[in-house]
Amino acid sequence: MEDYLFTDVQYIPFSPKKRIKRIASLHQESRLIIELTTRILLRNAIEIGTLLLQQKDNLSHGEFTVWIADNKDRLGFGERQVQCYVKIARRKEELLRSQASSMEDALL
Repeated sequence: MEDYLFTDVQYIPFSPKKRIKRIASLHQESRLIIELTTRILLRNAIEIGTLLLQQKDNLSHGEFTVWIADNKDRLGFGERQVQCYVKIARRKEELLRSQASSMEDALL
């Protein structure tokens, strides 16, 4: 990933008052991006975990671990990540109520 975002940053001759307004504006924008991204990540994690639980329910006892191993490359993740997604899905109601502030919070 290129650092193209930082190549255009230059010294901008803001007055102290305008500089404070710009800092506050960037901060608020960043907070909004973080909040929206967190909501999308949580929603996706819940759906992935739910789909994994549905797959598990369609298999006989002990076959889910084999299914994960057989599909690891196609899934893009393995058993440990499956455990995380399933944990999130099982805590769906609690997480949505509390509106977890990060994926890390969701895994506690």
